[in-house]
Amino acid sequence: LISEGLQIPPGYDNLEVRDGTLVAADSFPLGGTLLLIGDANAVKGSANKNINVMSLTLDGGGRAARAMGVLNCQYVNIGPSFMAYGFHQYGVQMNGTGGCFIHHSWMGEVAPFAPKDLTTSVSNLTSSVISLEGSEHDCYVKDVIIWSGRIGLRSQNGANEIEGLHTWNLDNLQGGIGILLEGGSGIVRGSYLDFCPLVVLDPKSVIVEGNLFLARANLVVQASKSKTVSGLVVTGNRWWSERNKQFANDTIVVNGMINAVTDTVIESNTADSILHVTSTRATLTKDLPVGADQIVLDFSDHLLFNTPIHEAYCSINAEEYIGHVVNMRQKKPIDRSITVLLSRAAQKKGGQVTCTVDQSQRTQPGH
Repeated sequence: LISEGLQIPPGYDNLEVRDGTLVAADSFPLGGTLLLIGDANAVKGSANKNINVMSLTLDGGGRAARAMGVLNCQYVNIGPSFMAYGFHQYGVQMNGTGGCFIHHSWMGEVAPFAPKDLTTSVSNLTSSVISLEGSEHDCYVKDVIIWSGRIGLRSQNGANEIEGLHTWNLDNLQGGIGILLEGGSGIVRGSYLDFCPLVVLDPKSVIVEGNLFLARANLVVQASKSKTVSGLVVTGNRWWSERNKQFANDTIVVNGMINAVTDTVIESNTADSILHVTSTRATLTKDLPVGADQIVLDFSDHLLFNTPIHEAYCSINAEEYIGHVVNMRQKKPIDRSITVLLSRAAQKKGGQVTCTVDQSQRTQPGH
C-alpha cells in the first residue's frame, strides 16, 4: 500500500521490479502515477536502460491517472504476468523509449472484479490503456488482454508492432476504439478486435493481417490531415458476426474525404454473409444474353472508396469461346462500372463475363 508514486530516476540501469502488488492508498494523490521510470526532460533513450518489470500488479484504486509511465528509456521489458487497473488516463504510457516489449499481460481501466456497468459505461471510461506516444518506437506489444478503457491501444509511430492483442474495452457504438494507429503507420497482426474497431488515421504504410473482427468491430480508415491512402495492406482477416449473426455492419468504414488511393491491397479476407463487404478490389460475374453486343457490370456497392477504378480485367467464358475481352468502352478515369464490348463469338452462344477491378494506383511495376 503506497501513499505516493514510486519513481526510478535517470541513471539507474540493469534492474528489475517484480513480484507483488502496488496499491494506491486513500491518501494517494489524485492524478498521480504508481510507477514511473525515467524522466520527461531527459534526452530520448538516455534515462534508464535494461529495465525489467514482471509478475507485478498495479492497482491505482481509481485515484491514479497513470499506472505506469516509461519516459526516454532504452530496452524496457514489461511482462509476463503484469497487470494494471484502477487508473483513469493511462495503464502504460511510453514516450521517447526504444526497443521495448509489453507482453503476456492484462490491463483495464477498472478492476476486473468491478460490476459490469462500470466496465461498459461510456461515462466511466476515459483512458488509453496502452499509449505509445511521440518518438516511442520499436515497441512490440504481444499477447496482451485489455478488458476495459475508452481506447485499448494507441500508437503514433510506424515502427511499433502489435500482435496477439485482445481488446474488449468500450464498444464502437459508445465511442470506444480497440486499436488506434494515430500516426497512420504500423503493423497489427493476429489480434482480436472484440466489439471495438481498429482505426487508422491517414494510412501510409500499414499492414493489417490475420485479425479477428467480432460483431460490431470493423476497420475504420479515417481521413484527418491527408486525403490520400497509401501503402495500406489488409489481408487474411476474418469478420465474424457471432453464431446468431445478429450484428450486420460494414467490414471496413471510410470516414472523411479520400481523393487518391495508391499501392493499397485489400483482398483475401473473409466475412459472414450478413456483413457488408467492400474493398479496393472486387470481382463480378454476369450472364451474357445471346445476341447482346455489350454488357455493363456495376461495382458501386462493392468498392470501398469514392474514387475511380484504375485497373480492370475481364474475361469471357462461352460455350465455344474462352478468352479475354479486348475492347472496353470506358472514359478515363474509369468510373464505378465497366462496359464490356462482346466479340461475335460470344454474341452467338452467350455464356458469362467476369471482371475484376482495382481502385488502387500502382507507383511501381513490381508487386
